[in-house]
Amino acid sequence: MLLAYPDPALMTDAELAAYLREVSEVQGLVRYDWPRHARPEQMEPAWYRIWMLLAGRGFGKTRTGAETVRKWAGTKAGGHYAVIAKTYREVFNVCFTARRAGLLAVIPPKEVRTFNKSEPYLELTNGAIIRGFGAQDPDVLRGYDFDGCWLDEYAAWPVQTAQGVFDMLWFCMREAASPRMVISTTPKPLPHVKKLLARSKKQRARSRRPRVVVTRGGRWTTRTTSARRRWRSCWSSTAAPGWAGRSWTPSCCPTSTARCGSRRGSRPAGSTRRTCRRWCGPWSASTRRTRCRRRATRRASSRSAEARTASTTSWRTAA
Repeated sequence: MLLAYPDPALMTDAELAAYLREVSEVQGLVRYDWPRHARPEQMEPAWYRIWMLLAGRGFGKTRTGAETVRKWAGTKAGGHYAVIAKTYREVFNVCFTARRAGLLAVIPPKEVRTFNKSEPYLELTNGAIIRGFGAQDPDVLRGYDFDGCWLDEYAAWPVQTAQGVFDMLWFCMREAASPRMVISTTPKPLPHVKKLLARSKKQRARSRRPRVVVTRGGRWTTRTTSARRRWRSCWSSTAAPGWAGRSWTPSCCPTSTARCGSRRGSRPAGSTRRTCRRWCGPWSASTRRTRCRRRATRRASSRSAEARTASTTSWRTAA
């Protein structure tokens, strides 16, 4: 199927300006198309009451929570939703006004009617309201009627008030037709987190449709953060004397095809990954990479010194 595009030469200035304005609006809406950019594990489950995103940094938890709240507010006109973080400052800076993952970043500007920074309070054009709260005191939630809640960094909440705020939110959703809660947090061995995990495990053993759904993930899962991690793990050898213009990657890097202490592509005898771990010792991957870099720098320095000595000796012999 061939798409027919209008010929700019046959259009007037007004028609061309209107056409370019329409194309720009369509291209601008692509960035707000969450199913187009989301990974499968970031999509909302078909059935749940509590969706818990238990993953490390770089997974996209904040973006997933904001997109989920946006979906709720967009599908139900006049809905009332709550966003709770550890403090009011984190609610405003992370959940609402984060540059790439906040609610104001994922909701198109034309759908926002008002935004009050002091509460914070966000009202959409369809009448849906999104309020922000801190997790210091459960009593601040009394009297509200919510249709859904987003709990950001649940494991970082104060242990004294976390369970109380969690229970109070369910009291606030008692009149909702389909109450739902999304929790985005990093894994920590805390009582209120363990309680939800045990509840999810028990429900999965009993039913095919558990009410508590847990999505796990590791660190640096998004493409941008993964690329940044690989780039940081690959060490530029310009700092090593005698290796200018060459690249060196330690074997501890997951994208490396070289061996420890050698240039890319070379395989000296005895320099295997197992030998690399024996040299570096039982430390973490970052520590192993650091030790490999230091060893490679020392070898490069010694080789450049030997090369200078050999060249000096050959010049004196020729003289």
